[in-house]
Amino acid sequence: MDSAEKALKPKLQHRFLYRYLVSMLVLLLGMALSVYLFFTFREREEKKIRTVFEKTAGDYVSALNRSIENNINVLHALHSFYDSSYEVERSEFKKFTAHLLKENPSIQALEWIPRVPDKLRTAYEKRAQKEGLPDFRITERNAGGLLVKAGRRDEYFPVYFVEPYKGNEVALGFDLASNSTRLEALNLSRDTGKMTATARIKLVQERDAQFGFLIFHPIYMKNVPTDSIEDRRMNLEGFVAEAFRIGDLLEDSLTYLEPRGIDIYLYDKSAPVSERFLAFYSSRTRTVPAAPSREAKTGTGLHYSRTLDVAGRKWLVSTIPTPDFVSAV
Repeated sequence: MDSAEKALKPKLQHRFLYRYLVSMLVLLLGMALSVYLFFTFREREEKKIRTVFEKTAGDYVSALNRSIENNINVLHALHSFYDSSYEVERSEFKKFTAHLLKENPSIQALEWIPRVPDKLRTAYEKRAQKEGLPDFRITERNAGGLLVKAGRRDEYFPVYFVEPYKGNEVALGFDLASNSTRLEALNLSRDTGKMTATARIKLVQERDAQFGFLIFHPIYMKNVPTDSIEDRRMNLEGFVAEAFRIGDLLEDSLTYLEPRGIDIYLYDKSAPVSERFLAFYSSRTRTVPAAPSREAKTGTGLHYSRTLDVAGRKWLVSTIPTPDFVSAV
């Protein structure tokens, strides 16, 4: 190798190394740009999905809240009807509630629950029998869950009027004071003078496995003091009430919304942890409904929750998107 070739070799090596480094730099910059664009695009897509989901889920929760508020307004109307009447007959109760029930199909039943001292128990039973209910009696559930004649106590709070009658026949005569969950809400409503909801219960008329709940509104005697707890306890006449099946209430509230692929869980934050679950709603976009679940599964991390006030109780509404929702956005 002559001197010229020896002098040229390092230059070629340097040129080759330079070109290699430039190529590698271009490649690395390209890869970095690709990674940056990938994550930027993914972040934008995730933000878009999150925004659409939160808007849609918010609409679902608002629809449920409106349904609850509308139903509570029905109880206000029934309370006003009693407040403005000296006495409400069974036929008047039926007539007044017919329109309310037609306009609010998610209500399982509207009820009148008088305070019945033990000395008037027989008189109340005979009066109902004369009004066309020959089998009427004040009842309670025994240890086996069967409806039986209520045991003797100082006073009773039986379902005396109920509409619609069809589908709620077995509730008629049931003494709400015989059940601790119902009695707790009755006492709180009586003492505060406010509407009060029960924790989850199994309605007397429930034939499936849904949880239900009741809302009570106290009625006091006319022209008597109700300023103190003692006054309210002494002058209580009874309660007007609404009964609901929670699953039906949830489903009915979403009837007019477009199915978008969202599952909904309802919990009662006012209840002990073991008794908080209320209902699960499986999205209508699923070809096969999801198996009933009591725990909200947030594997994707995407969820939307809101707390609602339901006649003094705090309900947590938790919404989770299904794969159908994500793929449709």
